[in-house]
Amino acid sequence: MYNDKLYGNKADLRVQVYDDKLHAKRRDPTAVTTHNLSKRYARILALRELNLEVPYGCIHGLVGPNGAGKSTALRIFCGITQPSQGVAFVSGFDVEDEPEKVKANIAYLPEDPYGYDALTVQEFLGFAARLHSVPEGATDKRIKKYVHAFRLDDYLNRYMGELSKGLMHRSVLCSLFVHEPKIYLLDDPFNSLDPRTSWLLKRLLVEKRRQGKSVILATHMLDIAEKICDSFTVLDRGSTIAQGTLREFRTNFGPNSLEKIFLKLTEE
Repeated sequence: MYNDKLYGNKADLRVQVYDDKLHAKRRDPTAVTTHNLSKRYARILALRELNLEVPYGCIHGLVGPNGAGKSTALRIFCGITQPSQGVAFVSGFDVEDEPEKVKANIAYLPEDPYGYDALTVQEFLGFAARLHSVPEGATDKRIKKYVHAFRLDDYLNRYMGELSKGLMHRSVLCSLFVHEPKIYLLDDPFNSLDPRTSWLLKRLLVEKRRQGKSVILATHMLDIAEKICDSFTVLDRGSTIAQGTLREFRTNFGPNSLEKIFLKLTEE
């Protein structure tokens, strides 16, 4: 529940955030903006006062050790988890007050992707397109394009429940690109992918950035993050310990790889 005593009136705070960060009246909003975003589970503070501003046309990396708060942040952004304190806006919409509008603008990949066991891959992709109101004339074209890209042609008549973990992952990724959202929220998306699909995903994410879309990428694969991310938030035990571009990190922490900078920032 929102704490007015701690953060002030939420309506007033919303106006303040839009005035200061979103140019008011939702003209040209950022992809994701948060103000003091926090989440507590009983005695565990999973996320502490995250302040974030991710513009469109950007790949932003959320990096940190296990339990850092990366997945919690993504789950708040897509409306699955309610924040304990603070506010978050996705595509200009309040994640608590306007969750349906938020969901219309995002694609979310959980850490362990899953589909509907009783649907074939073809049925699952069609369902995803209808769920996100993809125009009927575009559905077949998009499905064909991404099925071919993810090499799922031979699996269209297979039930989702029969797929290996890798094929399930590829099928769910395919469904995200079929509806072409403005914002991609991806939790460890390279996990369990074969080298070719990993290469394809990197290429698609860079392509979406060129199209003005935004990606928030939570990952442990720092070599990949270093290559494709424009900026980073480093989290540790729920708290933000660094934010910036790789160039800014190297200026502040030495001319090292993201991995070495990460290890320096998160050492005890």
